[in-house]
Amino acid sequence: MSDDNDAGPPPDLPDSVPDAPSTPYAWRLTFEYEGEEVRLVARQRVAMLAPVDDAELLDRGQDGFWLELRDEADGSVYRQVLHEPVQTHYEVFSPDPAELPHHVTAPQVRGVFQAVVPDLADGRSIALHGPARRAPAPGGAARTAARPGAAKGRKGAKPPPEPRTLLVAPLREEGDDDGRG
Repeated sequence: MSDDNDAGPPPDLPDSVPDAPSTPYAWRLTFEYEGEEVRLVARQRVAMLAPVDDAELLDRGQDGFWLELRDEADGSVYRQVLHEPVQTHYEVFSPDPAELPHHVTAPQVRGVFQAVVPDLADGRSIALHGPARRAPAPGGAARTAARPGAAKGRKGAKPPPEPRTLLVAPLREEGDDDGRG
């Protein structure tokens, strides 16, 4: 059965639009983790838009996990907040609807996660940052998702602990042809 409703593009349009923006590219990064060790295991250049830069959120005191794209001089050219990429706890629901969910420690801290960062001309390496080690909060897990710095503005509040750099790796592998020509 043919689709008689599709007549193709209108005949008066040119084959190409001279001022059309070029296709945006990004890097899809795949990470594996086991315990405290995180490895970048795959990089794939893809034709797509990456999420917006989260530098402003991080500059305002966000805490948690984030990726940083760095230039050749190790300067930050892009940052992206990641929501709980490393699963250390799970939310458990009871069959009893009257009982609230609770958190339990994962029996094994092991898994895979992906992130997409822009393919910027000056991007040379990727750094994964995570929260400083903290003791679990009473009655639940330590909070590790990116969130506003709650300590700001409260009298006697401690500043948030310094984040940890979990991984620094080159964005491109030796011999990569990134198609920039």
